[in-house]
Amino acid sequence: MRIEIEVLVSGIDIKDFDQIAVPAFYEEIEDGVKLSFLGIESLKNYQAELLVADEAAGFEQRNEIRAKIKKGLKKAISEHLGVMDSIRAYAEALFTFIYDREGHREDKKQILNNLIENITFTENGLELEEAIKDSTYELGPLVLNYRLTFKNYSFNNLEFDFLAIKEQLIADLENLRNEFTANNKKV
Repeated sequence: MRIEIEVLVSGIDIKDFDQIAVPAFYEEIEDGVKLSFLGIESLKNYQAELLVADEAAGFEQRNEIRAKIKKGLKKAISEHLGVMDSIRAYAEALFTFIYDREGHREDKKQILNNLIENITFTENGLELEEAIKDSTYELGPLVLNYRLTFKNYSFNNLEFDFLAIKEQLIADLENLRNEFTANNKKV
């Protein structure tokens, strides 16, 4: 969900890339190398290239440079998954807030559908927050513990891709709605 993912790898030089796969963007820093990736997919593709190189060389001939880089890549992927978990937790909290309130099931379904639709048209964190308030005002004040963590990502347009965060939130809400609908049809 970051716009640009930077991986700092200490203890290696830029000339070490003569021996291994070269990422699209890299530069030498004081105590190592900084690798830059435009999105999680490019990072995962580079990680896969390193894995292929390890398999080709044989795992018994472990390359310390690749090992250091893979450790940094794994940390970056873990941070990305943390953002995804935060979005999922926020979606679940919104869903629970809507469906735990008194009222008719169809009214709650309509509120959730309106929420998803209103989120679709937002372009930044402030608009997103307003869309959520406008969509859920009938249910009372929205008090969620998860909001602060999510807000750190949705309001930070310099480091995080708001559109990707918004799309993930919408997808998580739609998945929860679909799961709920499917489970209630079985009853």
